[in-house]
Amino acid sequence: METLEPSEPRARAPGPIVGRGARADIHAWGPDRVLKLFWEGTHPAGAEREAAATRTAREAGLPVPACFGTIAVQGRPGIVFERIPGPSMGQRLLARPWEARRMAGLLAELHAVVNACPAPEEWPSVKERLRRGLDKAAGLPDCVRAAALEALAGLPDGDRICHGDFHPWNIILGPAGPVIIDWADARRGLPALDVARTTVLLRGAPRHVPGRSARLLAAGVLGGVHSRYLRRYLRVSGLDAAEIAAWVPVVAAARLSEGLTVEEDLLLKTAARLLWS
Repeated sequence: METLEPSEPRARAPGPIVGRGARADIHAWGPDRVLKLFWEGTHPAGAEREAAATRTAREAGLPVPACFGTIAVQGRPGIVFERIPGPSMGQRLLARPWEARRMAGLLAELHAVVNACPAPEEWPSVKERLRRGLDKAAGLPDCVRAAALEALAGLPDGDRICHGDFHPWNIILGPAGPVIIDWADARRGLPALDVARTTVLLRGAPRHVPGRSARLLAAGVLGGVHSRYLRRYLRVSGLDAAEIAAWVPVVAAARLSEGLTVEEDLLLKTAARLLWS
């Protein structure tokens, strides 16, 4: 694994958990840093790739946290980042739904800035990630899988930075402005595919909110956020809405490989559109 900078203490125990992700716990690491500590069994190469992608994004001028390197703690790989105080955009939206219009515009403008940046040639492609997802997607009917793979084959690779997991919970509203976190899925590809991925994520996000009333509120808020986000993204990027819409079923089909039971029926319904396109 990469080593931390020389000034970084190595024998430190992780502090309290300050956040949880889909693949890692976030611990305090001193007064101004956090440790993203991946779950047991995570290969160290994944942490190293995320650290490298974060540094590349920062060097490109994007608003991302400083990365101080990777480290192994209790046999688990981790990454030390600058700590950004503040709520995520997702937390703000559910706490203050009246701010949805402004947050949606901010989300779109940030995403367009990310997608305008050229990606390093050595970065893996979004197409390859989707292809692997389609191959592994359990429960995907063979006819839909075949249609998705055929559609994917006709898609150019693209050469822009695609975050791969761009949604409101990966935007921290810090004191100096919004900061984009979680670059584990960053790839090289077409902006339309990255926006299609965000579309699928926003549509599925309410399913993960506990409690029926809170889930209904989230569905209403995030539905409005998605429509405003998409309109603003198209306006600032010049991208065509039909180009994004064409790839939403492909992205939904590939997402079935992620084992998200609560989204399965929605993803299958979205992916099935490939049979009539």
